[in-house]
Order: sequence, then C-alpha cells, then structure tokens
Amino acid sequence: MGEKVTAGAVRIKAQLERFGLNPNRALGQNFLASAEKAEAIAEAACLGGLPVLEVGPGLGALTGPLLCHAPRVCAVEIDKAMASALAALFPQEEKLLVLQEDFLKADLDLIYGELGGPFAVAANLPYYVTTPICLRLLSCGLPIPRMVLMAQREAADRFFAKPASKQYGPLSVLAQYYYAPQA
Repeated sequence: MGEKVTAGAVRIKAQLERFGLNPNRALGQNFLASAEKAEAIAEAACLGGLPVLEVGPGLGALTGPLLCHAPRVCAVEIDKAMASALAALFPQEEKLLVLQEDFLKADLDLIYGELGGPFAVAANLPYYVTTPICLRLLSCGLPIPRMVLMAQREAADRFFAKPASKQYGPLSVLAQYYYAPQA
C-alpha cells in the first residue's frame, strides 16, 4: 500500500505544480493520496444511486471516483484557485457542478435544488473544520440519507462517543440520533 500512496503523493505534487498551487495550511488543506480509499469512499457514498455533495474536493482525488458512480456531483471548494484547478481537471464533465465558496456559508437549499433532491455527502475533512461542517450537515433539516466522511481519528471518535465520556458532545448526540455511525 505504501507504494500506491507514494504514487498518489507524486500525482498530487505534479498537479499542484501544474496549477502553480501550494496547500493552504490556514484552510487545513490535506489531499487524499490513496486511490483505493477514494474509490471505497465513492462506492459507499453512492449506494442507492443518489447525487453527491462533496465538501472540500481539492484537486479531485475523490471527485473522479464519485463521478464514476454518482448521477451528479456538486463539489464545494472554499479556495478559489483550487476550485479553478478542479474545473480544469474535469473540463467536459457535465455531471459536475463546482461551487467556489465556504461550505459553512453555502446555500444548502440551492445545492439541494441543483442536485434534484436528497443527496449523499462525501468528504475528506480537515481536522479544524470537521465539527462545524458535520454540525451544519446534521442540523440543516435537509434529507441526507448517507454521509461518508474521512476525518482524523480524534474528530471521528466524537461520532461514536458515549454519554459522560470526554469526547461526548453535540456532534455525538446529532450523529447518533440521525444516523448509525460506522468506522
């Protein structure tokens, strides 16, 4: 697996150089290097044939596999240069809608309309915004039948936390009320 991740890292570096980009640490940008993990996330998110909202697509490591499985993908990217690069990487893809905006301020009702109704969510989440993004999704009031999220262990533990534990909080309550979180 190490060689495959290394190949993914080489691909990411080449794409960053191609578009003259550097990861923005202030945005917590991290890139999914494993094609196998991207494919597994895409397959899980697309069960049931739903369109998909992708949060923070970056350079499209997950976007590509999502486009192979989903009828439509709306990718919301906060970084203007990254959103432009993503659009350039998939120039003829009619199933892809790239929105350059902060997901925490995005009009989810508009996205719901663009995707034609209920949608799944897929994301490789930066640690520092995992909780705000998840709380937004869990409390938006829209039917989101499936969320497949990759997050750092410390953040993911909050989905499974039990009452009276240190990690237990609003994210635990909402995630366990609306979904059956799985690792």
